[in-house]
Amino acid sequence: MESGIDYTKHTESELAEMFGRLDPSARLGKYLTDHGYIVTAASTGPGSAIPSPAKLQELIGAPQPIEWKVDFGNATRSLGLGPAQNAFGFVGSGTMRTDGIFLWFSGRVFRGVP
Repeated sequence: MESGIDYTKHTESELAEMFGRLDPSARLGKYLTDHGYIVTAASTGPGSAIPSPAKLQELIGAPQPIEWKVDFGNATRSLGLGPAQNAFGFVGSGTMRTDGIFLWFSGRVFRGVP
C-alpha cells in the first residue's frame, strides 16, 4: 500500500469521515468516488465526501437525505429553572437528518435560565 492504509479494512462511513477529517488524499478520494461518493478536495484543510444520489438510494432508499421534524420536549423543570433538556441538550422543536452515513440533529439548545 502506498499510503499505508488498507481501505478494505474500514467501512465506507469511516472512510468518508477519514477523508473529511484526516486524509484528503487523491487515492482515498478516488476510492470513495469509485464507491459512489461525491468527493470535494480542499486546497487547504479537509475535503468532503458525501453520498451521491445513487449511493443515497442504495443506503437509505431515497435519492436525497431524509429529514424529519422532531420535538425534543418542552417540559419545564421545577423551581422555574427553564425547560428540561434531553441528553443532547436540545429543547423544543428541531430536525433530524440522515444521509445513511451521518445523522444530524438541529434545534434550540438550552443554555441556562431564560
